[in-house]
Amino acid sequence: MKFFSKVSLTVSDLIIPILVYPRSLKHFIFDTQKGGPILASSDDGICSLVFDLINNGITDILLFGLPCKRDEGGTAAADKSGAVQVATRKIKRDFGSTVNVITDVCVCQYNFSGHCGISDNSNGNVDNFKSLALLEKIATSHADSGADCVAPSSMMDGQVDSIRQALDSYGFGAVKIMSYSAKHASSLYGPFRSVAFARNNSQDLAFDKSAYQLPYSNRREAIREIEHDISEGANMVMIKPTLWYLDLVYEVKKMIDVPLVVQVVSGEYLMLWKGERVRGDNLGIFNELFETLISVKRAGSDRVITYITMDFLKHLAKSLS
Repeated sequence: MKFFSKVSLTVSDLIIPILVYPRSLKHFIFDTQKGGPILASSDDGICSLVFDLINNGITDILLFGLPCKRDEGGTAAADKSGAVQVATRKIKRDFGSTVNVITDVCVCQYNFSGHCGISDNSNGNVDNFKSLALLEKIATSHADSGADCVAPSSMMDGQVDSIRQALDSYGFGAVKIMSYSAKHASSLYGPFRSVAFARNNSQDLAFDKSAYQLPYSNRREAIREIEHDISEGANMVMIKPTLWYLDLVYEVKKMIDVPLVVQVVSGEYLMLWKGERVRGDNLGIFNELFETLISVKRAGSDRVITYITMDFLKHLAKSLS
């Protein structure tokens, strides 16, 4: 009985990630296997999707973007005509404060290397200083387009402080920062990368980002990164991935006073769907996803970013009503 439930879950606890792309990619064939992100055109598909999400109780979305063209420095990420910027303006125009728009601040989908900062392709080293300057431009372009919150995911040293100062200096002091504070160098990002990097020249999607993402074997380092981001001004902090990191979620929640967000990443989501394919049991996958979300909330997370189908969202909304 809900009356005796110790852990509550509502649809509004969820943040839905959406990968937006420009009109020029409308006819590109994306691999939309289970576990990948929801896709929408920034020109003519995003608002109808957001309308459906709102009608099913969703109040927060997280936008990732794809560019028309990549370049070595990932400069299109800061373009005011970029997919994220265009989509944000349209969403805020049509829905205003009904939905909170969070935007991913990174360059990996926009450059040739697939790295989360500006890198020297000859050796793969990432220039932290140059990367911070670009992250500032990206964040302010998102804020100027109407984003309620920016989410730096590059894992560059000092990214929260750098972005906070840039936002404040351009008059965007009200825009919040949700930092990917403990983003681990995980093998679970594959389904997202298969879509986001489908047009990348490289056929190798197993990018080695261990130079700046966290080792999954070191809990203390993750805690230090979270504490550091909070000291730099992060309004929310994130742990990613989730299901194999619930010990960290539990420990961190007891230590911090800001909201803790987790992301059930594409590989975690795909594992559940693979099980459903073997069994052929649609109701089973709904129950497993629900149990997964409850376990994440029980460990201490305040909000959950999760890949989800509209069918499951409707099922969840109905079961919680």
